Amino acid sequence: MRKILFGATLLLTLLFTTACGGIKSKTVDLIDYVDVHFDGMSTVGYVDYYVDIHQAVLDVYGWEADEFEVNMMEIQEKKPEIAEEINNLFSSYTVNIDKTESLANGDKVTVEITIDEDSAFAFKNGEKEFTVEGLEEPKVLTEEEVKKHIVVDFIGANERGFARINNTFNDDLSNIYFDVENSGQLSNGEEAKLIVNEDEIPLINIGYKLDDDFNVTYEVKDLANYPQSVDEIKNLEDINRMIDEEMKKGFPKERTYDFESRFKIKEEVTLYRQFTDDEPSDANITNYGAYIKLYTIQRFYDKKALENDDPSSVYIYARGYTNIHLDDDGKVNITEMDAFTNSHDESYSLETVQQTYEGYGYEVVETKKK
Repeated sequence: MRKILFGATLLLTLLFTTACGGIKSKTVDLIDYVDVHFDGMSTVGYVDYYVDIHQAVLDVYGWEADEFEVNMMEIQEKKPEIAEEINNLFSSYTVNIDKTESLANGDKVTVEITIDEDSAFAFKNGEKEFTVEGLEEPKVLTEEEVKKHIVVDFIGANERGFARINNTFNDDLSNIYFDVENSGQLSNGEEAKLIVNEDEIPLINIGYKLDDDFNVTYEVKDLANYPQSVDEIKNLEDINRMIDEEMKKGFPKERTYDFESRFKIKEEVTLYRQFTDDEPSDANITNYGAYIKLYTIQRFYDKKALENDDPSSVYIYARGYTNIHLDDDGKVNITEMDAFTNSHDESYSLETVQQTYEGYGYEVVETKKK
């Protein structure tokens, strides 16, 4: 930013007044007329400068400040071309600063002045180094303060856990966002590192910076453990028994009355999926740990249709459980499982249904044919 002590009123006066006589001049170092000062906070400070070009012009011609207007009027009358040269001195240079922002106390800043060739008779090029000082120093945010006011716990599934963060600061720091590295992919037993998310509100904007050795971590724990394979489930027989019981209840072959519908069921394939393919931030963990079986269902209109092996419909049916996670003993708490059922109409073959589930991340556990 260039600031020049030469107003529009004075310029107009010079253009429309007269002067007389000749003048003597000398050459000065314009860099000596540059005043640099620094504003802001250390590490994000910025530089401002002021060129006292008016005083420089006075020194070139050896004038006192109160002589300027009178002398210029006289020169304008007798030597208008010289008056124009003097007038041009006020815009005859450029200023370049090697670093203008993100400054910290103690930094070095170099200011360079370049003079237009036509004005070389009055001013010299120059360069000068300034030391950044006077910037306000930010407060230091310590590990102790953060550990006291940032409360972290962990939710979700082992290997896909999330950090839940509660900021209890009651000043400007309450608006700062804190994150945990790899949130969404955390596993029990890991050390999760706390980071400051400064994308929206940088710490320095509220007068803080992190301690140089800042390193806050939390032990990841209490995440539900969803087995990678069904071989890890020690009470898998209980889950199979529950599925079989539900299938017999829902699709009975024997009924009280002859006119009631009957069913034949054939277990075809068993599938398991540890995790869904959703992005961790969108995943519903109750859909993790999914264990299902596919059945071919034959529905018979009544007892006579069953005896004649004349089904009214044949379709594929899926039954099982999701949210199958293990306790420390490798067993599933069956009361916490969520039932899963899905019916696929006659237009879908077993092969198509199975491939669809595999496309959603399920893998075949075993295939049974009866």
